[in-house]
Amino acid sequence: MKPPREAALAREIAALAGGAQRLAERASEVSDARLACELIELAALAAPDDETICAARSAIYDARAQQERSLMARGIFAAAASR
Repeated sequence: MKPPREAALAREIAALAGGAQRLAERASEVSDARLACELIELAALAAPDDETICAARSAIYDARAQQERSLMARGIFAAAASR
């Protein structure tokens, strides 16, 4: 089967959640870093040109990089924060 494009799915989920900005806000509110990263990715895919969401994405990934024990994981999340 052919799934929808990630951006199309993200836009639909964002619409259901009340918008990409609401997804980004929720990502900043949750305590689970893994869930926060998934939510902010959906928000960023739904609104790739939104500077507020891009800044929130960087902050969330930077915080996750700080929490990681593994050097490799820190590097991956730090790279994601800088995108």
